[in-house]
Amino acid sequence: MVRYCQHKNENVRGIAILCFGHIARIHGTVNKELVIPLINNGLKDESKFVRGHTHSALDDLNMVCK
Repeated sequence: MVRYCQHKNENVRGIAILCFGHIARIHGTVNKELVIPLINNGLKDESKFVRGHTHSALDDLNMVCK
């Protein structure tokens, strides 16, 4: 998923970031050192689609990963 967060296609980027939220919900954790910078980049993405999925992933991470 990390690789796809930088993909040229906004749909691929958005879904890749969203998957981190799904992973967090399924497994109860993620590697925060790896994921948080990707989330921060997603929040600044030019694409509204990517930013929206990033906010969803961030909500999941905040709910699951304390």
